[in-house]
Amino acid sequence: MRRTRLWLGVSACIVLSACGPTFPAADASTEAPDATEGRPPPPADAARPAEDAGSPQNLLISEVRSRGVGGGADEFVELYNPSTDPVTLDASWTLDARSDTATAYSARWTGKGKIIPAHGHFLISGSAYTQQPAADESLLTGITDATALRLSRAGSMVDVLCYGFDATTLMVFSGDATYACEGMPAMNAHDNTTGTNVDESIERKPGGVAGNSQDTNDNATDFAALTPSNPQNSASAPTP
Repeated sequence: MRRTRLWLGVSACIVLSACGPTFPAADASTEAPDATEGRPPPPADAARPAEDAGSPQNLLISEVRSRGVGGGADEFVELYNPSTDPVTLDASWTLDARSDTATAYSARWTGKGKIIPAHGHFLISGSAYTQQPAADESLLTGITDATALRLSRAGSMVDVLCYGFDATTLMVFSGDATYACEGMPAMNAHDNTTGTNVDESIERKPGGVAGNSQDTNDNATDFAALTPSNPQNSASAPTP
């Protein structure tokens, strides 16, 4: 903040009788004492702008497998941190889900204080997930093959993903405003049958070593099918 400088001129008082004793005129280049002199300095954060809520807290849902070779519980949800700062996933972070037949969202995961590194990932798995890398944490309960996922921080949505497996399930998400979706839902290869117990996921583009930062606010555009899946955890190498 710019301080106002007080300057003393030759005619500091117009009515001399009200000014007391007369002193030599002050040099026009002489700065008056700072009005704040003698006061304690403001707190270090007083002039610091408020933290941008979108950085570094703009985590993304980066990959989802709703079932695998181990069945419906061989599932995972992966998060990606596109920012240059690590983020602590404390209890203010939550993941909720609502299937195409459910009437409300319910909790699937709550943060426990672990850290997702800058440009890193965080893996939350189902009870039958056994492959590598190991999951960072577990889902409270499973997700279905047609689901709306909602990642939130302190009750505010940070990212959402809706996906279905046929015209009927896709229409549920695109036609019902009570689901939190971005644009059109993504297409899932799994269809609630054991015949699709395969290692295939949907992954946010660009994918792989290129990271998962594409976010056009349209799930169908931002996600693509991936076979085999590519789960990454907090110990995996960072990606751009």
